[in-house]
Amino acid sequence: MPTLVQILGQILAENGVAVEYGQNELLATIPLRNGRSQVVKGRWAPGRYGTYTVLRLQSRVGVARGAAMIRAALTANAKSDCGAYALDLSVDPPLLDVVYGYVITPRDEFEPQHFFAALQHLAALADTAEQRISDRDVY
Repeated sequence: MPTLVQILGQILAENGVAVEYGQNELLATIPLRNGRSQVVKGRWAPGRYGTYTVLRLQSRVGVARGAAMIRAALTANAKSDCGAYALDLSVDPPLLDVVYGYVITPRDEFEPQHFFAALQHLAALADTAEQRISDRDVY
């Protein structure tokens, strides 16, 4: 029986999205306006504190350059209704990502179109931030 990530990967592929997926992870290249695109990674994990699961969505913005950029990201977090900026210190130089946790409880009726809307929103948010720091469409 396919996992939810595999089902979502198939749905994305059927809708023309370039996607690679395994049992619990996917990597999708979301097409955006003006011919740009944004790569979004999705990882599925059980909740730590109850009977829910989390699809953690993550998309790169760019290299975290200096304290002013970090302050701007923290300020944006305070104003954001959905998604947040995170600093990835596991790479050198550190990178700035946009992250979003899509939570599903056992009682929820999972709607693939809501997932796709979340992917598009996250990709657009990351791409807007990427354009502020670079003219290139890197991520």
